[in-house]
Amino acid sequence: MEMLALPPVWSLSGSELLSTLDTVEAATALLNTYKLQVIGRLDEMGTAQELGARDTVELVSERYLRDPVEVRKDLAFTTALHKYPAVTAALPDPADPTRPAVVSPDQAKVIVKTLEKAPSTVPVEHLTVAEEQLVEAARLANPRELTRFGHKVLSTLDTDGPEPAEDEAHTKRSLRLRRTDGGVKFSGFLPGADGEQLETQIHTLSKPHKPSTVNVTHARATSDKRTR
Repeated sequence: MEMLALPPVWSLSGSELLSTLDTVEAATALLNTYKLQVIGRLDEMGTAQELGARDTVELVSERYLRDPVEVRKDLAFTTALHKYPAVTAALPDPADPTRPAVVSPDQAKVIVKTLEKAPSTVPVEHLTVAEEQLVEAARLANPRELTRFGHKVLSTLDTDGPEPAEDEAHTKRSLRLRRTDGGVKFSGFLPGADGEQLETQIHTLSKPHKPSTVNVTHARATSDKRTR
């Protein structure tokens, strides 16, 4: 594959830099999509075993010094992608680079990961609608925002309620506070979402307090040194 020489960034104006970044982002998404296709095809052909590697994850991670966990995620994505035609059609098309793409590979991974968590009892037509909603949301949402939206979509698909393990965790929910000399002792158990909410609140409320002063020397002396 021919590599093109690129102009030095210092020679570009602000508008040229933004235009260049647009091109780079589109090209990166296209190449990343192609890379995922290549990894998937290598796995289908069993090339890793032919070369003496244990599997495709080992081959790719060792050959390119990549994190095996991330390679395994890439492979899981490419393996599951064929089940989601709307996501496939929204990705960049390496065979037709001129076709506009709707989702990036990172967004597509979020969508597929979300849909793969749907209960097996969900009707196919409902899963199709959810897939289309997530693809449409990806037009305006970054991967983190898309993940949050995906959680909402999953909650509407899971009409049977929490799985037995989750249900059992909810029955164990408790929080106890007891005053002692000099303070309050607390203990308990919170299941998944409740625990995450409490953790978020603690992290938010435990941020250091900024001193209300314009005197820099005084501000340094009175900065909040309490631990979380």
